[in-house]
Amino acid sequence: MKVLLVEDERTLSRLIYEALVHQLFTVETAFDGEEALFRIHNYTYDAIILDILLPKRSGWEVLDEARKTGVQTPVLLLTALSQVEDRVRGLNTGADDYLAKPFDIRELVARVQALIRRSVKTRNEGGLLRCADLEVDTIKKTVRRGDRLIDLTKKEYQILEYLLYHRGEVVTKETLEERLWGDEESLWSDVIRSHMKNLRKKLDQKHRRSLIRTVRGEGYVCDCE
Repeated sequence: MKVLLVEDERTLSRLIYEALVHQLFTVETAFDGEEALFRIHNYTYDAIILDILLPKRSGWEVLDEARKTGVQTPVLLLTALSQVEDRVRGLNTGADDYLAKPFDIRELVARVQALIRRSVKTRNEGGLLRCADLEVDTIKKTVRRGDRLIDLTKKEYQILEYLLYHRGEVVTKETLEERLWGDEESLWSDVIRSHMKNLRKKLDQKHRRSLIRTVRGEGYVCDCE
């Protein structure tokens, strides 16, 4: 899952970034309102963490413009403003949740996870994604195929989870790169193919059927039928 973190306090931004990455999120950062709007209009995210008191454009302006242009991404507001009027204004402008500073990083992570769970429409309950005999618990971050527990790297897990959320759809290499790799990570030319090869090897061990199919010239599809 990919999160945009908009926070101009660099130390706090780094703490939040590290906490989210530890929970297997891909995180991109912005430090002012103009940069935030550029990213929101040009990239896709599963959630946005948005500070209100930002340079150039305030969080209020960012949120208002995003909603007016049709952006439906869940937004968690962060602010030192704790008055009831500010919380009401944020929610009325289109925020999905609100967290006043200072806060516990663990609570922030839990709230972001809850926002994403509520926003993603799946056919499963309790955070479970299934494809044939494969089961992924998106809360515990565990992967099973049949009775076998499969150990995946961070990127392998993120690729699999994304394909499962879009099962039956062809996902291009460019989409995977955009959604799962943050700004601070280098991306060499064959990285997707390498991760996909390792992922398939782990998933398909002792199984005749491969669940991830390559559509030549287009991308990859999770075939669950």
